[in-house]
Amino acid sequence: MDIQDGISRSIVDAPPAHYIVRIESFSLLTKNSIERYESGKFDAGGYKCSAHASTKVTWIMCYNVPTPHRKERSKGKGESLIMMKDAIAYKQVWEINNFSKLDSECCDSKPFNAGNYKWKIKLYPKGKDAGLGSHLSLYLALADPTALSTGSKIYAQIILRILDQKQAKHHFGKANYWFSASSHENGASRFLLISNLTSQYLGYLVKDSCLVEAEVTILGVVDAFS
Repeated sequence: MDIQDGISRSIVDAPPAHYIVRIESFSLLTKNSIERYESGKFDAGGYKCSAHASTKVTWIMCYNVPTPHRKERSKGKGESLIMMKDAIAYKQVWEINNFSKLDSECCDSKPFNAGNYKWKIKLYPKGKDAGLGSHLSLYLALADPTALSTGSKIYAQIILRILDQKQAKHHFGKANYWFSASSHENGASRFLLISNLTSQYLGYLVKDSCLVEAEVTILGVVDAFS
């Protein structure tokens, strides 16, 4: 035991814990706007750690010295990130009739398939969070987040649109997001001003009907292994 400047340091004779991160098609990280990849949290000698990947590493193993009196050796665990080389875009259009009569805080589309996963569009007609009372809020969500195994994540590009039924000048938002069991809904709370949605000069609401489109492209998938 060595104590200097009020800091306690300990050295123990024990094997390190280890965690492996495997990335396939590593060159696609930058292409898909991932400048740095951070793994899920894992235990190493009584500490919580995470591994980080930059653009120059394809395999990462994170080590951490166990705390004193910890005799057991941690089993090797890790995760695999597979980036999609030929990602396919999936589109789903949701028609909402009698829009002015919607009285629910949130409306969900029927589940649809995109990249072997089930999704749904979530629309808040009177807004949510920062958009409450002023904007239409629009999100994409996993239809059944509990179906994802522990440690699994999906990296997807999503484009959400309110379709212009008159002049095809659609209003849209585009972004890349990570989806997981704990973070299964992404989108915009201030997607479109309610005043613009209901304007008679714009084509977003025609005969009290609104068309919402979601375009989903799966860019990468993370699975845990042990």
